[in-house]
Amino acid sequence: MCKMLMSKYLKDTKKRNCKKCSGENTVECYRPNITNGSANSNKTYVTSKITGLSCHNYFTPAYTVDEITCYANGSWAPEFICQRDCSDPVEYYAHSTTVHKISNAIGSTVIMGCKDRYSMIGDNNITCLETSRWQLNKFECLADCGDPSDDYNNSAILVNSSWAVKSTIEMDCQEGFTLIGEKKTLKCHENSTWTQNAFFCKEDCGDPSDDYNNSAILVNSSWAVKSTIEMDCQEGFTLIGEKTLKCHENSTWTQNAFFCKEDCGDPSDDYNNSAILVNSSWAVNSTIEMDCQEGFTLIGEKTLKCHENSTWTQNAFSCKEGCGDPSAFVNNSALSDPSKPRKHGSSHKMICTDGYSVKGNASMTCLNNSTWTPPNFSCVEGCNDPRLSTKYSYIEDYKDGTPFLPDMTIIMKCKRHSTKLGIGKMTCLDNKQWTSNISCIKDCPDPRTFFSIPLAMVRGFTDESSRAYGVTYDFRCRLFYTLYGDGRIECLKNSSWNNVNISCKTCKCPCRRRGNPRHDNVTKETYKEIADETKKEIAVDKKATAVSFRRKNSATDERPEARNIGAVGIVMLSVVLGAIVLADLLSLKIYIQNYLRRASGQ
Repeated sequence: MCKMLMSKYLKDTKKRNCKKCSGENTVECYRPNITNGSANSNKTYVTSKITGLSCHNYFTPAYTVDEITCYANGSWAPEFICQRDCSDPVEYYAHSTTVHKISNAIGSTVIMGCKDRYSMIGDNNITCLETSRWQLNKFECLADCGDPSDDYNNSAILVNSSWAVKSTIEMDCQEGFTLIGEKKTLKCHENSTWTQNAFFCKEDCGDPSDDYNNSAILVNSSWAVKSTIEMDCQEGFTLIGEKTLKCHENSTWTQNAFFCKEDCGDPSDDYNNSAILVNSSWAVNSTIEMDCQEGFTLIGEKTLKCHENSTWTQNAFSCKEGCGDPSAFVNNSALSDPSKPRKHGSSHKMICTDGYSVKGNASMTCLNNSTWTPPNFSCVEGCNDPRLSTKYSYIEDYKDGTPFLPDMTIIMKCKRHSTKLGIGKMTCLDNKQWTSNISCIKDCPDPRTFFSIPLAMVRGFTDESSRAYGVTYDFRCRLFYTLYGDGRIECLKNSSWNNVNISCKTCKCPCRRRGNPRHDNVTKETYKEIADETKKEIAVDKKATAVSFRRKNSATDERPEARNIGAVGIVMLSVVLGAIVLADLLSLKIYIQNYLRRASGQ
């Protein structure tokens, strides 16, 4: 190992020149001088390395350097630079705090916040610049607004979100007061004050029944300013006028809107032998329909009105004694409709009891003197009129008043818009009973109006279509909609359609592929049937393809010219393809030669 001799000190490079025994010059590095930093090593020999580099407090390496090396030219590399950190960022922003900080080094970013009762306006991220100063004017901490209820009398906070600058808050009024204004939302402005003159709280109205005698609240919504309330009168009184009151801004209800008038009394007290037919109300301005008691007939106008003087219409009618039961005049007879009033001038149809039949004209009239017209019929032994037990029926070629005697045969039929069930031809037996009977079922209503199913229609139904008992129809949906559910309807015995539970929904695939299920229970045989049908649907008919069609419809050209043209075409295609292949072979040969030449040169 050669001895190293110091020659001279070079101030600018901080190197020592040495001479080897052989006479060659080498350079040894001095200990590195790091500004605002230090190196934890005393080695100075050439090619030695130093680790443990660090910066003084409040300084940070400009970039990461794990070690530096002394090179033969007497210099250390790479260069290790210590930069001054930024100071505490709160010094740059009043009323601020540090939320998150890793370091104060140049290039580092700090997340800032504001102190309590202060709100941040701006960006809360600031960066330490190369000047060792934090970014300025990135944000500002402004004082929050105070209690908003201090600015608005009788107010209260409805939704308390925040009192920070630029935040909003919803207000209301205290109980017994109503908010008057276009908006109840306040905003905290940058001057730390809430929106001014946005609303005011007005005192509500009092009990409205205090202003109107004998009144009562019907619909108690609110007593607040600008609200409305519906009034009524107490029992035994009727409201005359407008029942809706409004609470005005002077905290008073609408005045003189109505008054409560006492109702009328019992109307039967004013009319002897009368009775109430339709008892709607005894209130002022209401009407009521009257009738007479049994055995009496009403003469005049039966409608009475309760007037504002709390009395009913006077002298509107009188009750004259009516007719009694006429069945007493004919043995084994009875009224066809016993509930029908037997008023003067009214006609009544008579019938005979079981085992007897009407002979003659069975109509009787109640005269004004409360007597009946003389009876023009009698009840003879025979079958009862079968029409009495069968609605919507009639007897073919029958004259009213003819008695139904034993061995008499008739043909029963149903009237129009009804359906006959049973045998219409019947005979009166000796026991005064018919051999058979029928029932007439009235037609069902129009299904187009009976059902209310959006987007659905009855398939094939028109104004002339049958609505008879037992007839069936199917619902279907309009275009682009699919029917869900069983759409079959049938006219039932009760002259009504059966209930259906269907709906029409938009098709999600071709409508012809959607609809009611064809199978309730899918067995192996059903599955095979569906599979066979599906195969047939998706199978390709080879006879219907374009190739098959051309073969079938195109004739073969046997002319020599056609064959020559085909041969020439094949030759031309072969020449073109051969030229392309030959060109590719030549290119491949040149590429291989160049590759071999480069390989031999290396």
